[in-house]
Amino acid sequence: MQLCFSSLICLGMIDSDLLWVDSFGFVYSADGKRMLKGANVEGAYWIPEGVEEIEPGALIGCKIGTLHVPWTAHVHEHDQLLFSLSSSDS
Repeated sequence: MQLCFSSLICLGMIDSDLLWVDSFGFVYSADGKRMLKGANVEGAYWIPEGVEEIEPGALIGCKIGTLHVPWTAHVHEHDQLLFSLSSSDS
């Protein structure tokens, strides 16, 4: 199975046991240590404790009111946290 979020973001061939999707539509690795792709969220979203890496570009195109990043996440580049404000906040 190939998991694509847009014509530009594709995770390639995957097994559904290799990732999980939370109730907001955010996609994480099965062990919960990597955020692979964000989603649009009205209001605030808390990245779960235990997430250690945010894939570059994971939040590009996402509309999020407020993003809370846990202390466990290693953010090496500003680009890892680029997202758009949701329409209710802009």
